[in-house]
Amino acid sequence: KDNSKTIAKQNATYGQMKLRKKLAKGINVLCKTESKKFEDITTDAPTKNLFVIHSGNGDEDDYQGVTKILEPYGDFELHIMPGRPYGFIEFEKEENATKFVENTQKAPDNLVVNSIEVDFPNNKKRNLFFIPTKCTVDQLEKHQDLDIPEASSEDPKILGLELIKDFVTEEQEKTLMSGIDSNKWLPLA
Repeated sequence: KDNSKTIAKQNATYGQMKLRKKLAKGINVLCKTESKKFEDITTDAPTKNLFVIHSGNGDEDDYQGVTKILEPYGDFELHIMPGRPYGFIEFEKEENATKFVENTQKAPDNLVVNSIEVDFPNNKKRNLFFIPTKCTVDQLEKHQDLDIPEASSEDPKILGLELIKDFVTEEQEKTLMSGIDSNKWLPLA
């Protein structure tokens, strides 16, 4: 007996569960971080603001991956929160945001509404989820108060980091940097 249809159905169900789990985790982090209930964040009304759950760590790759898919839809501001699996998008025009959301909903093989699979740098594919919101960037609690330590200050306050001044001489530093710069730089992933 041919079990390929049954296997395909089980795989689709597993894929749906995996996407739903990523979405639920992102929504949970978003709501906890912003100290808001999900229903206080979302809206069914047309809006130019969206949350994006990118499931990354808020680095340059996340910024580039999200930017790549937004560019065809006009001017926007993208705020990727460092260390957070989500960001905030503010389109210049409401109709551009609406068109973008409609196109992500209609993307082929999407198993979760308002999601799209994106090729990120280093050939990584990741699903992004978009949530229309009534929030503005100014209302984001943690975005305003991000406590990012300044590593270049004289007295860094980074847990586990200790600054030892003049640990190496200038000559030793030049030798170290020359050795580092002579190697090809490779991405982390």
